[in-house]
Amino acid sequence: MQQLRACIKQHVTQDRSIAPLRFDAFVAADFVTWLVTLKRKDGGSLSYSALNTHWAGLFNLFRDYGHTMSKSLESELTNYFKGLKNKIAKSAANGESAVKTGKDPLMFDLYSFLCDKMMAHSSKEMAFAHAYMVIAWNLMCRSSNAFRIR
Repeated sequence: MQQLRACIKQHVTQDRSIAPLRFDAFVAADFVTWLVTLKRKDGGSLSYSALNTHWAGLFNLFRDYGHTMSKSLESELTNYFKGLKNKIAKSAANGESAVKTGKDPLMFDLYSFLCDKMMAHSSKEMAFAHAYMVIAWNLMCRSSNAFRIR
């Protein structure tokens, strides 16, 4: 996959006068249709954040090749993305899809291991890194516990 990306990037960046698509014939529905076919590596649906990244990439593609997105196209994409956001939120709320958002938590065993390694290291930087990590961990745990109190 990385080799394919590198090859495509090389061809796209060689000559900016050759556009990768026909900007004047670009239709929002085609872009959104392509977006909803994308899946994560584990087969799950993409999060709204990931879909939004592709939208930003489309805007950059227009800008990089000296084209401006028409107001109607921009408006259509905005409407489609509002609908996608609502659909993703509803399916996640209903438990129909497992959309992963955010980062995976740091397991306590890994946290302990990292703290031990930092303390065993003799450099001053590791002492500060250890202090920062412990303080950050405590703050995260506190916010998590405080969030559950209602």
